[in-house]
Amino acid sequence: MEKLKSPLINLLSLWSILAGGGTRWNCLVKPVISPKSRKFLQQKGLIEVLKHRPSAEEFEVLKKEGLAKANSASPRLKIFLTEKGRRYLSENLSGQPFGRSPAATTILNWLLSSLDRARSQGVEVFKFLGLPTPQPSKSDSELLTFLKSLEPFRFMPGGSLRLAALRSLLPDWRPKDLDWALLELQKQGKLVLYAFDDPDRIGPDDERAALRVGGVVRHHLFLL
Repeated sequence: MEKLKSPLINLLSLWSILAGGGTRWNCLVKPVISPKSRKFLQQKGLIEVLKHRPSAEEFEVLKKEGLAKANSASPRLKIFLTEKGRRYLSENLSGQPFGRSPAATTILNWLLSSLDRARSQGVEVFKFLGLPTPQPSKSDSELLTFLKSLEPFRFMPGGSLRLAALRSLLPDWRPKDLDWALLELQKQGKLVLYAFDDPDRIGPDDERAALRVGGVVRHHLFLL
């Protein structure tokens, strides 16, 4: 997307809207978007502006910020970042320095929280940051061959293998390489990672060896 060279484009304000989940009351956007800038951003399709009456919960937030009268919940301007606006931000990451604006701190905190959440859901943060992904020293095919050699000797009744047992059998594998190989094999449909439903089955070794996938802790695997 072509970069819009205009003083009416305030990237920090757009980031502020994104940090609010892609939508934010106009009075909460920092730095403040002037009416002229707001109209320009609308015309370029980067934002949508609608008038909404805040919910009871939203009204309480506005009151705490000193932006609403005690007994007034009249309709207010709400700004929505469009898909085009999100794409514009992704393509102009270095288009404008944040400077010393206090809003930059809020946006940085949001960005760090987003990175942590992405990592817990299996997103490769290296790719997110534009860094080269470290190459694993072991391969997923090596792991699959090893797992097949274990059946049925090391697998529990029902056909599953504890990750704690697997890690103890592969002391020469770095934990992150084994995690990567397990996730790759799951993506390929060669195995499935599961959590133990019964908390009584989860021991200290299981907790230490567990793999977090999509925010859920997995303790054992099934070959498919």
